Amino acid sequence: MSWWIQRVLEGHLLRKAWVVATILAALLAGMVGFDQSADASSYYLEELQFLQLTNDYCQEKGLETLFLSDTLAVSAERHCEYMML
Repeated sequence: MSWWIQRVLEGHLLRKAWVVATILAALLAGMVGFDQSADASSYYLEELQFLQLTNDYCQEKGLETLFLSDTLAVSAERHCEYMML
């Protein structure tokens, strides 16, 4: 194989490796950034009591109960902070 074909192939592989490394770095950064979740202790007592009252009412009416979503809580908090800017 001539030297220029070998250099072209090596450069092509290096570009592919660079693209793969860049994509992996972006994915890892995204996972780290979105892996911030709330824990149950971050809910106010009033929120928990309101949820309990709502679920009691739903059960009386034969409806499905609601549940807390840490993901939605974090998203709502971030939205609130964004809206205050």
